[in-house]
Amino acid sequence: MAPFLRSARHHQQWRHPDGLQTIVAQHGSKPILIGTLRSILEGSGPDVDDFR
Repeated sequence: MAPFLRSARHHQQWRHPDGLQTIVAQHGSKPILIGTLRSILEGSGPDVDDFR
């Protein structure tokens, strides 16, 4: 699992051990749009097809 680096208001920064990092917005119970989820996955390392 990618280690959590820091948080600023509604965003968290995560970094994978291989150096990839991503910023994830935290907006309570609102659903994550598919394009946003795809961007998070691309930035964090897993292949999008792993979630199909």
